[in-house]
Amino acid sequence: STNAPSNKETSEGLASLWDENLNTFYHSTWGSGSYLPLTWMNNGYWGDGITEWPYIEVELTETIENFCFSYTTSTQNNRFPQGFCISAMNKKTGKWEELGTLSMEDNLPQENVKKYTSPVYSLGANYTTIRVELTKASYKNYMVLAELAFYSCEAAKQETVETQIVKGFVPFGRP
Repeated sequence: STNAPSNKETSEGLASLWDENLNTFYHSTWGSGSYLPLTWMNNGYWGDGITEWPYIEVELTETIENFCFSYTTSTQNNRFPQGFCISAMNKKTGKWEELGTLSMEDNLPQENVKKYTSPVYSLGANYTTIRVELTKASYKNYMVLAELAFYSCEAAKQETVETQIVKGFVPFGRP
């Protein structure tokens, strides 16, 4: 589901996110003239507490421990996400909990038809709804994506590697 359905639901609706066709796309609510878009960031915080950023919510059929997601940018020029807030709803408390944010420092693609895969997010056992909320875009505050996918994953593993210092000359290239 979304809080910002497309004005052209038949050609730019949510179904376009899962049709495996990179030439179709989802475009959040848009307009001109007297249309008032969803609010921009206010004083460094997302939204103003009254209105919201465009988001997509996915309700899972079962609880999962860890997940990641991927998206592919659309064929629309200069319509690229530049920030996201990833949240999950705790089914016991009924409250949204922020799992993390993504920004341009995370190498979000700024080209047409480019895929991005998120890091792994750990949920625990009490979550069945995930929200991907746009927090910044290259054009207005429009969420425009060609494809979106969610994956159950194994937890990210952090490995420690012991470094070895080797003294002496090691040949490289031609003898």
